[in-house]
Amino acid sequence: MIDTNVAQAPTQKDSELIHLNPRALNDPEWGNPRTSLADADYQDLLNSIKAKGVHTPVFARIVNGEYQLIAGFTRRRAAIEAGIESIPCIIRKLDDKQAYELAVSENVDRTNMSALDEAASLKEIVKRHNGDAQAASQEMGWSRAKFNRAIQLLRASDYVRSLVGKKQENGFALSVAHAARLSTLPETLQDKLVTKVIDEKMSVAVLGDKINKVVKRPLSSAAFCKSDCERCEYNSDVQTSMFAEDNADAHCTNPTCFAKKTTEHYDNQVKELEKDYGKIVLLSTVDDPITVSPDMVGQEQYTGGCLSCDKHCAILADKGIKQNEILESQCLDADCAAGHAKALKASIERQATSNTTQATSETAAPTATTEATQPATQKTAKAKTQAAPPKRLILESQNHLREVGKDLLMAHPSYQLAVTLSALKAQASNTHRMEEGVIELMAHSPEQLQHMMVETIAELTHSVQTDTLNIERTIIRAAQAHIDDFDAHAIEQWKPTKERLAAMTKAIRQQALEKSGFAAAFKAEKGEKAYNALMNKKTDDAVSDILAFEFDWSAYAPDYYTNAITTQKYNF
Repeated sequence: MIDTNVAQAPTQKDSELIHLNPRALNDPEWGNPRTSLADADYQDLLNSIKAKGVHTPVFARIVNGEYQLIAGFTRRRAAIEAGIESIPCIIRKLDDKQAYELAVSENVDRTNMSALDEAASLKEIVKRHNGDAQAASQEMGWSRAKFNRAIQLLRASDYVRSLVGKKQENGFALSVAHAARLSTLPETLQDKLVTKVIDEKMSVAVLGDKINKVVKRPLSSAAFCKSDCERCEYNSDVQTSMFAEDNADAHCTNPTCFAKKTTEHYDNQVKELEKDYGKIVLLSTVDDPITVSPDMVGQEQYTGGCLSCDKHCAILADKGIKQNEILESQCLDADCAAGHAKALKASIERQATSNTTQATSETAAPTATTEATQPATQKTAKAKTQAAPPKRLILESQNHLREVGKDLLMAHPSYQLAVTLSALKAQASNTHRMEEGVIELMAHSPEQLQHMMVETIAELTHSVQTDTLNIERTIIRAAQAHIDDFDAHAIEQWKPTKERLAAMTKAIRQQALEKSGFAAAFKAEKGEKAYNALMNKKTDDAVSDILAFEFDWSAYAPDYYTNAITTQKYNF
């Protein structure tokens, strides 16, 4: 344990316990994920700290040479108020995403964090996972039920959520439980009903009863399939006549079932849509997405940057007036999209000025062809981030690259000896990484490797250790390092197959068609309208049409495949 003075330069190791003045801890940009704490609970904590000090460490990290608080905001606040000069602190080496997740997790695990705070935290974590809500919940270790509760609360209208916990003039404060009940209703109805709840100081039980007995949900507005509702006893038509035909005015009087079917519907929709779009984001989990297009950011930026950016996605509207709609080509980074749009506009203006100047200065026939405006509009900056494609594409690429590389490596004079020697070294020392060893040792001649093997075998008589080897990754890396023109060999071997094209997301497939020249060839033969129709087809139909079109793919391989030559990703 270390006593750390505020003036000292922070140089602590990961997970090291130190003591700090609570005033030396800066707030992170996201603040405290917990926004609510009962006055009585805080007073109890303050009294305890005044009497006994702070015994449970807070968490912090070092940012720009200073300490930044990650978790333990309430303990720090109470320590400052109590005049405590030193509190225990565990220093962690974490990036922004990891730090925020720890902050939320610590609040959830240690305290009764409100469901509304949890839902808001989930939304922030989803943002840091580029819209992947499932990945966010798994990262937090949340159960499916807890995840669904948080998503349901996010469907409460902004107005309803803004009123939670705020004392009104009549002394009433809307609770999270009120918001949860209201969230099962359309947003316009929520906003209308919440005023009545406040005016009448309605209890959660009374609100639930009124929603069950009074508030009707038009079955025509339901997102889910209503075939099971035709004979349901909670269908208002069935209640009046067991032989009633389907009626647009029919209502559901069972809110629990209605909400359950809605949740199941969106779960199934996400799974189905992921086959075409790769990543589906629920509208309730994101703020202010923006539609991007070639007209907005330029064709080159859209194809070469936006389609492969981890902020690009399709959104399923699970709330609002567009409920159940698919919003394609959405960007989760409005600032980035606006920046590319601004760059495109500036490019067009520069080109227009250049054309005007040239036209004015020319007194004879043009001596050169002026570059067309459209290509100029495409010369925008590359996307600031590139997305990793679906894992299935990465793994398939790595497996194929292994097949390309293994025969080439077997013919290399040093490969087999390098593998053998590296395996021996891994047995002799637990600090030797077999994979790195193979690649480094291949730089030696067979004679040198033979000599080194004799020395290593001698070492093995004294100690035996073990290490692991990922042969697929080793083959790819070794081929890249020691086989001339391995990249060219790999690209030549890649061919579009039914399985590969189907495994691509819609965006990745479109990018491949554009970059390979397929799109241009297809448009030249069949027309722009036919190409647009191809892009709008379901995966199986689109793949069949792509394979049926005669096109030479020999000089092309997708970016994710060529990237896999130098970067391999695994779960370990």
